[in-house]
Amino acid sequence: MAMTTLHGGIYPPSPTFFDAAGELDLATLATHVTWLMGHSLPGLLALGSNGEALHLDDGERVAVIRATRAAMDAQPRPGVLLAGTADQTTRGTIARCR
Repeated sequence: MAMTTLHGGIYPPSPTFFDAAGELDLATLATHVTWLMGHSLPGLLALGSNGEALHLDDGERVAVIRATRAAMDAQPRPGVLLAGTADQTTRGTIARCR
């Protein structure tokens, strides 16, 4: 895994969006990420303090991170993606970090 140097600035937590049926709304997430990255941010935090991470299963977490990265990569200046790894247990958090 490549290491990235964080640069000064704001790395806002991006919300996780859901549709009316309660399923992930990755299209809205991508639209929001595109909007955020249009404001000269150095990067974003997926699954942070308002990302609903504790309510997602591991597959949904991966989907959110991949969709966020894809939307960022489509930008002229992609930026750094930070991913939340919080879990209810220390072991779980360590496993997600790995």
